[in-house]
Amino acid sequence: GIESLRARGLTLREESDKIRGYLDTHLPWRSNEFGPEDKRKDQVSHFILRLAHCQAEDQRKWFLTQEALLFKHRLMQLDAGQVASFTKENGLDFELVDEEEKSALLPELQATALSV
Repeated sequence: GIESLRARGLTLREESDKIRGYLDTHLPWRSNEFGPEDKRKDQVSHFILRLAHCQAEDQRKWFLTQEALLFKHRLMQLDAGQVASFTKENGLDFELVDEEEKSALLPELQATALSV
C-alpha cells in the first residue's frame, strides 16, 4: 500500500507515479478534473477510514500520515489555475510567490520541511 512507499526511499517522482497507479486502481477519478462525484467519494472514504483508524493514537498518526501523503500527491497534480480555485473554494487566502522570491526562500523552506 501507500504506507510502504516512504520506507522504499523513492524519489518524489517515483513515489508520485506509484501513488497514481494505486489511486487509479482503488479510487479512480472519472477524469483529470476533480468533480462533485469525485469529491463525494473522497469525503465518504475519508470519514469511513477516519472512523476505522482513529480509535487509538498510533492509528490516528498512521491515518493522518496517509491522508497527508494523498493530499500532497493530489495537490501536486493540479495546475496553477486549479490550485487557485481550490484555495479560493476552501477559504485559503494565499499570495502567489514568483520564482525569484521562491528561490530566495528555498533554503528556509527546505529547512522547515526537513524539521517536520
